[in-house]
Formats: sequence, structure tokens, C-alpha cells
Amino acid sequence: MFAVQVSIQIINAFVQMRRIIGQETIQHLRLSNIENKLVEHDQKFSQIFNALEQSELPQKEFFSMDKFLMLTVLFQI
Repeated sequence: MFAVQVSIQIINAFVQMRRIIGQETIQHLRLSNIENKLVEHDQKFSQIFNALEQSELPQKEFFSMDKFLMLTVLFQI
């Protein structure tokens, strides 16, 4: 009788171990996906920052229309 109980406990331990390994595998895959996305985002940010550093475009005016036209539009309101 004792040997049967030990065998059942061993089988239950293996079942539980298999379940835990399966959960860890899923979590590992999710973590790997997150890490890959983080690397992609870091690369994209680096490209953006490099483009901004290399860009020597002159500052543009906020309003590009004629000041007289702007005043006439304001006074019509």
C-alpha cells in the first residue's frame, strides 16, 4: 500500500512540475516579446534623435500669413 501512495505522489509531483514548466514557458515567451519590442522602440527612438541632431533646418515662423490679413480676420469676428 505504501508503494502505491509513493507512486501516486511521484506522478502528482511530475504533473505539477509539468504545469509549472508550461507556465514558465508562456511567461518567458511573453517577456521575450516585450524585450524585442523594447529593442525595436529603442532603435526607432535612436533614428529619430539622430535625424533631429543632423537636421539643421531654420526655425519657421509660427504664423506664416500676412499680418494685415490676420488683423482683418480678427476684426471681422
